Amino acid sequence: MENYIIKTRRALHEIPESDWELPETAAYIQHELDDMGLSYRKINQTGFIVSIDCGKKDAKTYAFRADMDGLNVTEETEAEYGSRHPGKMHACGHDGHMAMMLGFLRSIKGKELPCNVVAVFQPGEENVAGAGEFANEAEILNSDAIFAIHLWTPLDSGKVSATAGARMASADRFSYRILGESTHGGEPHRGIDPIPAAAACVQAVQTYVSRRLDPNESAVITIGRICGGTAYNVVAPYVDFSGTVRTFSPEIREEIQHWLDQTVSDIAKAYSCRCEGSWFFGPPAVINDETAAAIARKAAEEVMGKEALYDMPRVFGGEDFALYQKHIPGCMMFLGAKTEDYYPHHHPKFNIDESVLEKGAAIFEKIVFSCS
Repeated sequence: MENYIIKTRRALHEIPESDWELPETAAYIQHELDDMGLSYRKINQTGFIVSIDCGKKDAKTYAFRADMDGLNVTEETEAEYGSRHPGKMHACGHDGHMAMMLGFLRSIKGKELPCNVVAVFQPGEENVAGAGEFANEAEILNSDAIFAIHLWTPLDSGKVSATAGARMASADRFSYRILGESTHGGEPHRGIDPIPAAAACVQAVQTYVSRRLDPNESAVITIGRICGGTAYNVVAPYVDFSGTVRTFSPEIREEIQHWLDQTVSDIAKAYSCRCEGSWFFGPPAVINDETAAAIARKAAEEVMGKEALYDMPRVFGGEDFALYQKHIPGCMMFLGAKTEDYYPHHHPKFNIDESVLEKGAAIFEKIVFSCS
């Protein structure tokens, strides 16, 4: 099984694709599911919901999710199984997630199960909240709980976290355009310069967390992009800047949006500029259900030992697994996969310790056979 999972992970690592455009990845998954003789339903051409009926009346149903999409990153690992798609890379471990799921399904295929199993292969986690296309499907809504494993390279191999409560933050992004009036750089008085206004906005944004947020709460506001102007001697007609907001509180999430809209608008007016803004509201915070987390934690302990359990601090990365948790109890586990040459998630040299993949598949199987 270990050889199968590693071979599968490497094959998938070679063909990273993004969002819902996953023809090669979907074809690989479909081939494996057909080879196992499993029943499945396709979602939006490249996603899959696999259903395994245990044949027992009034049996529980446990769902399991693996995300499928890669990132728009150019790989620099120099691995022999490196990406064959220029500008695309599995830089977050989703290749490993799919491999663990396929290994899990291959392992339980044909066994007498105590519960029904639903396996979700989900595109679009990174950029388009693909979970939204699955969360309302009958197979999910009729499940008693849903589980996922996220390979986590900041965490040492051999460690696993299955903690209840808030685990990952909500992930929203914003974009603003400050509009001025272009003119010759030597005659700035004949136009309206949006660059000072944008600079003031960037500085003001940094004060929310330090001066408006209750110190007992937490949030992150990051401006990751700013762009304006076309020439050194021309006053720019507009400046664009965009960023992300992360928090664990729905109330703070809403407050930040209103505060940012008002603050940027007021500063733009103070500089005689105009402002346009837009928001993309990503998934809410991942909050693990206590009962589901207890099931996952027990399974992880039985597979990896009590010493492997680790109460990992919550992180400000976002995850659309939260969209499933809006409907049914769920637990996202974090499986340590740190390599000797460590690089963070989304880095061009990101890689995982493949030896942990079999453990992840075994935890899923242990959850199934702990069902009562």
